[in-house]
Amino acid sequence: MAAFLSDEWLGALERAARDAGEVIDPEIDLVLEQIVTDDGGPEIAYHLIIGDGRIQVGRGRASSPTVTFITDRETAARVNRGLESAQTAFMTGRLRVSGDIQALLTHQQQIAALDDLFAVLRADTTY
Repeated sequence: MAAFLSDEWLGALERAARDAGEVIDPEIDLVLEQIVTDDGGPEIAYHLIIGDGRIQVGRGRASSPTVTFITDRETAARVNRGLESAQTAFMTGRLRVSGDIQALLTHQQQIAALDDLFAVLRADTTY
């Protein structure tokens, strides 16, 4: 089992995306960046590059993200585990979103479907 947001977890995320193959509408072209802040510790950032029907995972900040999500570690873990929706975290101010919000809204159903892709990883993650 990999600890959430650890190097091992990010490697498993990369493998899951690579092994999935073509899983999303090939017309979608997005870069979704996640920045997780940690009280007193370094931030952790990774991004999903969605294009040509495939998903790639990049470590660190993206050079040109379409949308950036910023949250603390506890909220990120709650959303990842399905204990809280991203919408609830956003509405309560614990998740900040910046960038092209319209692109996010336009492709929200396809993005939500990515949750199934990473379900196996979630089951093998410690929080």
